[in-house]
Amino acid sequence: MISLSPFSAKVMLITDRHSACDVMIQRTRERGILQGENRELCRLNYLLQSSQVRAGDVVVTSGMDGVFPKGMPVGTVVAVRKQSNSLSQVVMVQPFADLKQMEEVLVGATAAAAQPH
Repeated sequence: MISLSPFSAKVMLITDRHSACDVMIQRTRERGILQGENRELCRLNYLLQSSQVRAGDVVVTSGMDGVFPKGMPVGTVVAVRKQSNSLSQVVMVQPFADLKQMEEVLVGATAAAAQPH
């Protein structure tokens, strides 16, 4: 969430280039940082070449960033490309939510966070 007022909130979509979230591959428990690409897909950064990630793997929040609770489903791996000149690989993730069709979201906040300072 970017800002909160009594009747509205400004949020950042997970596909926004400025968005980043600590996530893990549900099957292997390997962690990485999911970053927006300003389009329909996100890129999962910092997975080593030795990672066993594959298309179809589910990506969930790790809870390690202190922002999102652990275990929230985020999306599905749709492409994995090993790079010969890099320690990591290119992993693309399709978010579960259809962000092009989204008009409203429900934002939960604690009473302390909702209070004006």
